[in-house]
Amino acid sequence: MNLSPRLAFAWSPQSGASQTKTVIRGGFGVFYERFAEGLTLQTNRFDGSNQQQFIVTDPPILGSFPNVPSTEALEPFVIAGTVWQTAESLRSPYTIQSAISVERQLPFNFTGALAYINSTGSHYLRTRNINAPIPGSDGSAHSESRPLPGLGNVFEYESNGKFRQHMLTITASNRLNKHYTLFASYLLGRSEGDTDGVGTFPANGLDLSAEYGRSAYDIRHRGFLGGVINLPRAVSLNPLVIISSGAPFNITTGIDSNGDTLFTERPAFASGQNGTAEKVTQLGAFSA
Repeated sequence: MNLSPRLAFAWSPQSGASQTKTVIRGGFGVFYERFAEGLTLQTNRFDGSNQQQFIVTDPPILGSFPNVPSTEALEPFVIAGTVWQTAESLRSPYTIQSAISVERQLPFNFTGALAYINSTGSHYLRTRNINAPIPGSDGSAHSESRPLPGLGNVFEYESNGKFRQHMLTITASNRLNKHYTLFASYLLGRSEGDTDGVGTFPANGLDLSAEYGRSAYDIRHRGFLGGVINLPRAVSLNPLVIISSGAPFNITTGIDSNGDTLFTERPAFASGQNGTAEKVTQLGAFSA
Protein backbone atom coordinates (compact mmCIF):
# COMPACT_ATOMS: atom_id res chain seq x y z
CA MET A 1 0.00 0.00 0.00
CA ASN A 2 2.97 2.34 -0.49
CA LEU A 3 1.40 4.60 -3.09
CA SER A 4 3.89 6.79 -4.90
CA PRO A 5 2.13 9.30 -7.18
CA ARG A 6 4.25 11.38 -9.53
CA LEU A 7 3.38 14.33 -11.73
CA ALA A 8 5.46 16.37 -14.14
CA PHE A 9 4.86 19.09 -16.70
CA ALA A 10 6.73 21.10 -19.31
CA TRP A 11 5.47 24.41 -20.67
CA SER A 12 7.01 26.55 -23.36
CA PRO A 13 5.62 30.11 -23.54
CA GLN A 14 5.40 31.23 -27.17
CA SER A 15 4.98 34.72 -28.54
CA GLY A 16 3.62 34.91 -32.07
CA ALA A 17 5.10 32.66 -34.71
CA SER A 18 8.69 32.89 -33.45
CA GLN A 19 10.38 29.78 -32.17
CA THR A 20 10.31 29.59 -28.40
CA LYS A 21 13.57 29.76 -26.47
CA THR A 22 12.30 29.09 -22.94
CA VAL A 23 10.94 25.93 -21.31
CA ILE A 24 9.55 25.76 -17.78
CA ARG A 25 9.52 22.33 -16.20
CA GLY A 26 8.21 21.12 -12.88
CA GLY A 27 7.53 17.91 -11.08
CA PHE A 28 6.43 16.26 -7.88
CA GLY A 29 6.79 12.69 -6.71
CA VAL A 30 6.92 10.28 -3.81
CA PHE A 31 9.86 7.86 -3.87
CA TYR A 32 10.08 4.85 -1.56
CA GLU A 33 13.13 2.89 -0.48
CA ARG A 34 13.08 -0.83 0.19
CA PHE A 35 14.06 -2.40 3.49
CA ALA A 36 17.08 -4.32 2.22
CA GLU A 37 17.05 -8.12 2.18
CA GLY A 38 20.38 -8.20 3.99
CA LEU A 39 18.85 -6.50 7.03
CA THR A 40 16.20 -9.21 7.31
CA LEU A 41 18.90 -11.89 7.02
CA GLN A 42 20.82 -10.13 9.80
CA THR A 43 17.84 -10.30 12.16
CA ASN A 44 17.30 -13.98 11.29
CA ARG A 45 20.92 -14.89 12.04
CA PHE A 46 21.31 -12.88 15.23
CA ASP A 47 17.94 -13.56 16.86
CA GLY A 48 19.58 -14.90 20.02
CA SER A 49 19.29 -18.58 19.11
CA ASN A 50 20.26 -19.26 15.48
CA GLN A 51 23.63 -17.58 15.80
CA GLN A 52 25.07 -15.72 18.76
CA GLN A 53 27.33 -12.71 18.82
CA PHE A 54 29.47 -11.78 21.80
CA ILE A 55 31.23 -8.63 22.94
CA VAL A 56 34.57 -9.76 24.39
CA THR A 57 36.54 -7.27 26.49
CA ASP A 58 38.95 -9.61 28.29
CA PRO A 59 42.56 -8.72 27.31
CA PRO A 60 43.96 -12.30 27.49
CA ILE A 61 41.28 -13.60 25.14
CA LEU A 62 41.73 -10.67 22.76
CA GLY A 63 45.49 -11.23 22.89
CA SER A 64 45.09 -14.81 21.66
CA PHE A 65 44.20 -13.58 18.16
CA PRO A 66 44.36 -15.07 15.53
CA ASN A 67 43.64 -18.27 17.50
CA VAL A 68 39.91 -18.93 18.02
CA PRO A 69 39.00 -19.05 21.74
CA SER A 70 37.26 -22.14 23.07
CA THR A 71 33.58 -22.27 23.91
CA GLU A 72 34.45 -22.47 27.61
CA ALA A 73 36.45 -19.25 27.35
CA LEU A 74 33.49 -17.44 25.81
CA GLU A 75 30.89 -18.64 28.31
CA PRO A 76 31.45 -15.70 30.73
CA PHE A 77 30.46 -13.32 27.95
CA VAL A 78 27.20 -15.00 26.99
CA ILE A 79 25.17 -12.32 28.81
CA ALA A 80 26.61 -9.78 26.40
CA GLY A 81 25.17 -11.67 23.44
CA THR A 82 23.86 -9.21 20.84
CA VAL A 83 20.42 -9.61 19.31
CA TRP A 84 19.33 -7.83 16.13
CA GLN A 85 15.67 -7.21 15.44
CA THR A 86 13.26 -5.10 13.39
CA ALA A 87 10.92 -2.64 15.08
CA GLU A 88 7.26 -3.64 14.90
CA SER A 89 6.39 -0.12 13.74
CA LEU A 90 8.93 -0.13 10.89
CA ARG A 91 7.73 1.41 7.62
CA SER A 92 9.31 1.88 4.21
CA PRO A 93 11.26 5.14 4.10
CA TYR A 94 10.07 7.62 1.49
CA THR A 95 11.07 10.98 0.09
CA ILE A 96 8.67 13.61 -1.22
CA GLN A 97 10.53 15.55 -3.90
CA SER A 98 9.41 18.57 -5.88
CA ALA A 99 11.32 20.57 -8.48
CA ILE A 100 10.90 23.57 -10.75
CA SER A 101 13.29 24.67 -13.49
CA VAL A 102 13.65 27.21 -16.27
CA GLU A 103 15.65 26.37 -19.39
CA ARG A 104 16.68 29.07 -21.86
CA GLN A 105 18.52 29.15 -25.16
CA LEU A 106 21.26 31.76 -24.91
CA PRO A 107 23.41 33.52 -27.49
CA PHE A 108 26.41 31.80 -29.09
CA ASN A 109 24.63 28.42 -29.00
CA PHE A 110 24.65 28.19 -25.18
CA THR A 111 21.81 26.63 -23.21
CA GLY A 112 21.29 27.57 -19.55
CA ALA A 113 19.04 26.23 -16.83
CA LEU A 114 18.12 27.24 -13.30
CA ALA A 115 16.44 24.67 -11.04
CA TYR A 116 15.26 24.38 -7.45
CA ILE A 117 14.74 20.99 -5.81
CA ASN A 118 13.10 20.38 -2.44
CA SER A 119 13.25 16.99 -0.73
CA THR A 120 11.48 15.93 2.46
CA GLY A 121 12.14 12.47 3.84
CA SER A 122 10.15 10.58 6.44
CA HIS A 123 10.58 7.23 8.18
CA TYR A 124 14.28 7.15 7.38
CA LEU A 125 16.14 4.16 8.81
CA ARG A 126 18.47 4.12 11.80
CA THR A 127 19.75 1.49 14.22
CA ARG A 128 19.50 1.86 18.00
CA ASN A 129 20.48 -0.19 21.03
CA ILE A 130 17.10 -0.32 22.77
CA ASN A 131 18.55 -2.28 25.71
CA ALA A 132 21.44 -0.03 26.69
CA PRO A 133 22.20 0.14 30.44
CA ILE A 134 20.03 2.61 32.32
CA PRO A 135 22.10 5.30 34.06
CA GLY A 136 22.08 5.03 37.85
CA SER A 137 20.89 7.70 40.25
CA ASP A 138 24.46 8.95 40.61
CA GLY A 139 24.69 9.49 36.85
CA SER A 140 26.83 6.43 36.26
CA ALA A 141 26.07 4.97 32.84
CA HIS A 142 27.26 1.45 33.67
CA SER A 143 24.32 0.39 35.80
CA GLU A 144 23.44 -3.31 35.55
CA SER A 145 19.79 -2.37 35.01
CA ARG A 146 18.48 -2.65 31.45
CA PRO A 147 15.04 -1.97 29.93
CA LEU A 148 14.82 -5.66 28.91
CA PRO A 149 16.14 -7.68 31.90
CA GLY A 150 17.97 -10.88 31.07
CA LEU A 151 19.11 -9.69 27.65
CA GLY A 152 22.27 -8.00 26.51
CA ASN A 153 22.46 -5.56 23.65
CA VAL A 154 19.40 -5.45 21.39
CA PHE A 155 20.11 -3.58 18.17
CA GLU A 156 16.85 -2.60 16.51
CA TYR A 157 16.23 -1.31 13.00
CA GLU A 158 13.83 1.62 13.25
CA SER A 159 12.22 4.00 10.75
CA ASN A 160 11.72 7.17 12.77
CA GLY A 161 14.29 9.41 11.07
CA LYS A 162 13.64 12.54 9.03
CA PHE A 163 15.49 14.41 6.31
CA ARG A 164 15.25 17.86 4.69
CA GLN A 165 17.14 19.14 1.66
CA HIS A 166 17.10 22.30 -0.46
CA MET A 167 19.14 22.48 -3.64
CA LEU A 168 19.65 25.20 -6.26
CA THR A 169 21.42 24.28 -9.49
CA ILE A 170 22.72 26.43 -12.34
CA THR A 171 23.88 24.69 -15.51
CA ALA A 172 25.17 25.77 -18.91
CA SER A 173 26.17 23.76 -21.94
CA ASN A 174 27.35 24.39 -25.46
CA ARG A 175 27.70 22.01 -28.39
CA LEU A 176 30.44 23.85 -30.21
CA ASN A 177 30.40 21.45 -33.14
CA LYS A 178 30.18 17.73 -33.79
CA HIS A 179 33.56 17.21 -32.14
CA TYR A 180 33.41 19.34 -28.98
CA THR A 181 30.81 19.80 -26.24
CA LEU A 182 31.24 21.84 -23.05
CA PHE A 183 29.16 21.89 -19.90
CA ALA A 184 29.37 23.47 -16.45
CA SER A 185 27.17 23.40 -13.38
CA TYR A 186 27.04 24.82 -9.88
CA LEU A 187 25.04 23.36 -6.97
CA LEU A 188 24.15 25.18 -3.78
CA GLY A 189 22.58 22.85 -1.24
CA ARG A 190 21.60 22.43 2.37
CA SER A 191 20.71 19.09 3.97
CA GLU A 192 19.60 18.37 7.52
CA GLY A 193 18.33 15.30 9.32
CA ASP A 194 18.68 13.07 12.35
CA THR A 195 20.02 9.96 10.61
CA ASP A 196 22.27 9.15 7.67
CA GLY A 197 20.83 5.72 7.03
CA VAL A 198 20.46 2.30 8.56
CA GLY A 199 24.10 2.27 9.68
CA THR A 200 23.61 5.37 11.84
CA PHE A 201 23.62 4.90 15.63
CA PRO A 202 22.60 7.81 17.89
CA ALA A 203 25.05 9.17 20.45
CA ASN A 204 22.55 8.28 23.18
CA GLY A 205 20.08 5.52 22.38
CA LEU A 206 17.76 6.69 25.16
CA ASP A 207 17.54 10.28 23.89
CA LEU A 208 17.24 11.17 20.19
CA SER A 209 16.52 14.88 20.70
CA ALA A 210 20.13 15.94 20.00
CA GLU A 211 20.51 14.02 16.72
CA TYR A 212 19.04 16.55 14.28
CA GLY A 213 21.66 18.59 12.41
CA ARG A 214 23.69 18.70 9.22
CA SER A 215 23.47 15.42 7.32
CA ALA A 216 26.30 13.65 5.55
CA TYR A 217 24.95 15.02 2.24
CA ASP A 218 25.27 18.64 3.38
CA ILE A 219 27.99 19.78 0.99
CA ARG A 220 27.06 23.44 0.48
CA HIS A 221 28.97 24.22 -2.74
CA ARG A 222 29.78 21.94 -5.65
CA GLY A 223 30.99 22.80 -9.13
CA PHE A 224 31.44 20.68 -12.25
CA LEU A 225 33.27 21.59 -15.45
CA GLY A 226 33.67 19.12 -18.25
CA GLY A 227 33.13 18.25 -21.85
CA VAL A 228 33.13 15.64 -24.57
CA ILE A 229 35.78 15.36 -27.26
CA ASN A 230 34.91 13.03 -30.12
CA LEU A 231 37.97 11.52 -31.77
CA PRO A 232 38.31 9.33 -34.87
CA ARG A 233 37.50 5.61 -34.74
CA ALA A 234 34.59 6.15 -32.31
CA VAL A 235 36.90 7.20 -29.49
CA SER A 236 35.80 9.96 -27.12
CA LEU A 237 37.43 11.79 -24.23
CA ASN A 238 35.43 13.08 -21.26
CA PRO A 239 37.49 15.46 -19.12
CA LEU A 240 35.82 16.44 -15.85
CA VAL A 241 36.83 18.79 -13.03
CA ILE A 242 34.93 18.67 -9.70
CA ILE A 243 35.28 21.29 -6.98
CA SER A 244 33.37 21.12 -3.70
CA SER A 245 33.37 22.52 -0.21
CA GLY A 246 34.03 20.23 2.74
CA ALA A 247 31.58 17.64 3.99
CA PRO A 248 30.34 17.79 7.60
CA PHE A 249 32.06 15.62 10.17
CA ASN A 250 31.30 14.28 13.61
CA ILE A 251 33.33 14.72 16.81
CA THR A 252 33.29 11.80 19.23
CA THR A 253 35.04 11.10 22.49
CA GLY A 254 36.25 7.61 21.57
CA ILE A 255 34.91 6.36 24.93
CA ASP A 256 31.88 4.16 25.54
CA SER A 257 30.58 6.19 28.49
CA ASN A 258 27.00 4.84 28.49
CA GLY A 259 27.82 1.13 28.26
CA ASP A 260 26.00 0.41 25.00
CA THR A 261 29.22 -0.98 23.35
CA LEU A 262 29.07 1.84 20.78
CA PHE A 263 31.61 4.62 20.49
CA THR A 264 29.24 7.33 19.28
CA GLU A 265 29.32 9.64 22.31
CA ARG A 266 29.92 13.30 21.55
CA PRO A 267 31.79 15.65 23.88
CA ALA A 268 30.25 18.75 25.43
CA PHE A 269 31.70 22.23 25.22
CA ALA A 270 33.88 22.81 28.26
CA SER A 271 33.23 25.75 30.54
CA GLY A 272 36.95 26.44 30.92
CA GLN A 273 40.32 25.22 29.70
CA ASN A 274 42.05 24.30 32.96
CA GLY A 275 40.23 21.11 33.95
CA THR A 276 41.99 17.77 33.73
CA ALA A 277 39.08 16.22 31.79
CA GLU A 278 39.06 18.94 29.16
CA LYS A 279 40.67 18.70 25.76
CA VAL A 280 41.54 21.85 23.85
CA THR A 281 41.41 21.61 20.05
CA GLN A 282 41.39 24.07 17.19
CA LEU A 283 37.60 23.74 17.20
CA GLY A 284 37.27 24.66 20.88
CA ALA A 285 37.56 23.13 24.35
CA PHE A 286 35.59 19.93 24.95
CA SER A 287 34.90 17.69 27.92
CA ALA A 288 33.59 14.14 27.95
